[in-house]
Amino acid sequence: MRFLIILPYLEENGTEKHTFLLSRYLLRAGHQVTVAAPGGPMAAAFQTLGVNLLCLPPLSLGSFWSAMRRSQAVAKNVDLVHVHAAQEICGGIRLTGYRGPLVFTAHCYHSEIDYAKAGLFLNPFCQRVIAVSKTERERLARFGVKRLVTIWNGIDLEPGASSNRSAARAARKLSDDLVVAIAVGRLARPKRLDILLRAMVKADCRVHAWIIGDGPAEHYLRALAKQLKIEERVIFWGRQTAIASWFAAADIYVSASQREGLSLAALEAMSAGLPLVLSDIPEFREIAKNGHAGLFFPTGQPAALAANLSLLAQQRSLRARLGEAARAASITFSWERMGRETLELYRAACQG
Repeated sequence: MRFLIILPYLEENGTEKHTFLLSRYLLRAGHQVTVAAPGGPMAAAFQTLGVNLLCLPPLSLGSFWSAMRRSQAVAKNVDLVHVHAAQEICGGIRLTGYRGPLVFTAHCYHSEIDYAKAGLFLNPFCQRVIAVSKTERERLARFGVKRLVTIWNGIDLEPGASSNRSAARAARKLSDDLVVAIAVGRLARPKRLDILLRAMVKADCRVHAWIIGDGPAEHYLRALAKQLKIEERVIFWGRQTAIASWFAAADIYVSASQREGLSLAALEAMSAGLPLVLSDIPEFREIAKNGHAGLFFPTGQPAALAANLSLLAQQRSLRARLGEAARAASITFSWERMGRETLELYRAACQG
């Protein structure tokens, strides 16, 4: 079969990683895949993978219809179109003449307005709408989105399982008693990394925080760390590749996020055997098996986060037990399972 996957960007974030692994599965299953998106850092990886890459102009009011016409020129020769993240593309590809099966994946929105728009853009045009978690599906359903299917995000389990902890820590000159709490993701307000910084003021002095990623909140977060006088215990590493080696050197994965789709970073940390310290939101409960793979703290409460970090710093055996539970739970979220379920959905959508 021939598939066209349309993305609004090709950065190095969760949506693109998800789509990369999906494309890998489809190609290995013998199908043809074209990815249409504006250029970006992930473009080379998709080309190396072997997909046909259609470069679109950056999506804006002035370029949107040009991008849709380019996509439609490919869409008329495929069996199914799959749009990710940008609801407007579903309407655009239909209005430029595509009449075949159309699938959309929602990866999480941080604005209620985007959820309110979802039914308007998705219901008239899509045969299926994929939610990457049960929580995301429930949110979409509350705003009237129909024909919903849950397919959990998938990750590549191998890197996390194979990285060597001793070598990773030695390479970074980490002492055995230092406890690294690592946070990975876009530095943006919904991730609430300010809560982590405030927690570091009260956390056990052995805990150091590593923040991996970049984004619009970086300047604010660096200034806050300086204001709180915790610069010596917090390192902003910026955007990094080979993330498995960073997880191998760390002791705890932490997220204070106020909303997620299904966090790829948390899943990758689980596959690396890291215990989780997570804000108590439903999407984290979904992956952490209601606390069997980590500890939860009330959203927005740094004192509670500090207490959890301190507890894990003081109890190596608890870290080990929760980490093993996290690794075992991560097997559920393989990229092969995600790809297989998505391909089954494609076939059902093509049959009507």
